[in-house]
Amino acid sequence: DKRNEMSYVLLIEHNNRKFIFGGDAEEETWKYIVDNHTEKIENITVLDASHHGRDSGYYKPAVELMDPEYVVVSVGKKPETDASNKYRNHSDNVWSTRWKGNIVFTIDSDGTVYYEFEYDR
Repeated sequence: DKRNEMSYVLLIEHNNRKFIFGGDAEEETWKYIVDNHTEKIENITVLDASHHGRDSGYYKPAVELMDPEYVVVSVGKKPETDASNKYRNHSDNVWSTRWKGNIVFTIDSDGTVYYEFEYDR
């Protein structure tokens, strides 16, 4: 009955950097990932917050393991269940596409991360 338990979570690794795209994953999915893939999700460069940054996609033990350098919340209108402030407890760089528009990350061959915003608000 819970379709989001079937949501994809993608991990992309490039030049010693890790990106996680959380899809619509919720607590049960994150519990499974923490229990079975801990080492893979440690020290993430960019986390695309699950479920558009809602509380239902935020799972503290997973975010603590990921310790993301950047968190992107892909959302148009801020929902009442927004978890952006929870993510700010784990990263100084929590950005919403609502204010930044498209956010593009580039990784150089030496692993240096660059980013660009469509809007600079």
